[in-house]
Parts: sequence; structure tokens; C-alpha cells
Amino acid sequence: MIAVSPNTIEDLVGIVISANTPRYLYKHFHRSEFVARLAETHSSEALVGIIRETQAKDLRSAEDIALAYACLIALTIRPSTKALPLLATLDAPSLAWSREIVEIHLSAFVPVAAIDVHVPTPTGSTTDTSSHARKDTRVKLALGASARMEAFPND
Repeated sequence: MIAVSPNTIEDLVGIVISANTPRYLYKHFHRSEFVARLAETHSSEALVGIIRETQAKDLRSAEDIALAYACLIALTIRPSTKALPLLATLDAPSLAWSREIVEIHLSAFVPVAAIDVHVPTPTGSTTDTSSHARKDTRVKLALGASARMEAFPND
């Protein structure tokens, strides 16, 4: 299980209790530093495992539900090819808005690809000396509306 400070879990439970729509829950959890840390420090499989552990409990506390939603939304933050299939097949009936949250994420999802582009530097005049000779530059471009070029080594 994940160690969560009492203040953090209280904040998460407060968001779940006050949420009147899945979009509200998604937006506020997505802004949470704790949820961002979950996405950085746990693999997609580990996050799904925590959600499934919550599903398996006969009695779920408000804290269990809040943590499961935090894991679900952490999955939507991970830019991993492994996270998308897990989200698409996730069955979490104890999380009443799980399907809606996945749909919110998928409707806003923009695939991102990084490419190297060769950009020659202009040579200037024809009398360039070797110190001013033409230099080539490589630039890495991120293609996509909301590119997050962070490293997530757990996937």
C-alpha cells in the first residue's frame, strides 16, 4: 500500500466528497502534487494493482476510495503506451466515475511524438574561415498539443 500523510488523504477525501461531477474530481486530482508523485514513482501496473486491491475489499473506507481515484488519475498523467490499454480495460465498479474519468482523459488525449530534425546553420558569406564554418544543429521537437517530455522509468 502507499504511504499517505493524514493531511494529504484528508484533502483527497474532501475532493471526493465535494465532487459533484467526474470532471470536477478529474480536474482537482489532476492538479494534486500527490497524484503527480504517484505517476512519477509507480508503474502503471502498480497503480492498477492498488485499484484492484481496493476493488477486492468488502468494506471500503472513504480513504480507500480517494486513494483508488488518485491512482486512476495518476494513470492518466503517465505518458506511457502501457497506461492506455490498462485504462481502456480497467474494471472498477467501486469507483462510480471510473469510466467517465477514463473517457474525459481519452477525449483530451493528444498523442505526442518526439523527432530529431537536422537544421543547418546559414553559412553567411563565401569567405568563411574554419572557425566560422558551417555548423549543423540538431533540434528535438515535441509534436502534440500538450507534450510532457518527462522521464517515467517505471514503464
